[in-house]
Amino acid sequence: MEKKIKELFTKEKVKKFFLSLIKSPLFYITLGAIIIDIVTKWIMVNYYHGIEQGSEGGIWVIPNFIKVTLIYNTGGIFGIGSSNEAARVVLIVIRAILALGIPVVYLLKGRGLKKRYKVCIMLIYAGCIGNLIDGLFYYDNIVGFTGVVDWIKFSFFDYIFNLADSYVTVCVILILIFIIVDEIKEAIKRNRRGEFSMTPEEYAKKLEEEKKHEDNNQQK
Repeated sequence: MEKKIKELFTKEKVKKFFLSLIKSPLFYITLGAIIIDIVTKWIMVNYYHGIEQGSEGGIWVIPNFIKVTLIYNTGGIFGIGSSNEAARVVLIVIRAILALGIPVVYLLKGRGLKKRYKVCIMLIYAGCIGNLIDGLFYYDNIVGFTGVVDWIKFSFFDYIFNLADSYVTVCVILILIFIIVDEIKEAIKRNRRGEFSMTPEEYAKKLEEEKKHEDNNQQK
C-alpha cells in the first residue's frame, strides 16, 4: 500500500491529476458546493444575527415544517456533542483527516468507481471542507463569533444544521443505498449465470477462466 501511494504521488502524476481535475465537472461541483455553503452561512450571520436564535427562534420558510435560525455550534454534526474547546479540536482533527484522506482514496479507487459514487464522495469532501473552515477560523477574535454556523431547522428534527452537514449525511445514505442496489443486481446476475449452484472448486475455475479471457482481450 505504501509503495502504491508513493507511486501515485510522483511529481508528474500529481501534476497530471490536477490538470485533469480542473477539466472535470466534479471539480466545479465540489467547488460550487463549498462556496454555496460558505455564502449561505455568511448570509445568515450578517442578515439574521439580530433575530431570536436557536430552536425556539428563527423565521419559518414553510410554516411548521422548515425554518431558518442561527446557532454557533462547537459540537459535532447537527449540533450533537459537547460544546467545549476540547471537543472542537477533536472535530477539527477528524475533519482535517477526512479532508486529506478523501483525495487519497479517490486517487487510489476513483478510476474504478461509477459516476454516482464519485459525485457523492466529492460532496462529502465539500461538506468536510465547509465545516473545517468554520472550525479553523471562526473564533471571536477573528470573525466575532465562535463555532460552526448552523442555520437550517426542520420541525420534526431536534437539531439545527447547515448545508455542509446535509452534503455529508445525504451522500453517505445515498452511497449505502447504491451499494445495496449494486450488490442485489450483482447477486441476480450471478444467480442467472448459475454461480450459486457451483461448488467452490467450480467457481474458482470459472473465475480463473474469466480472468484469462479478460487478459487476452486486453493484449489484443
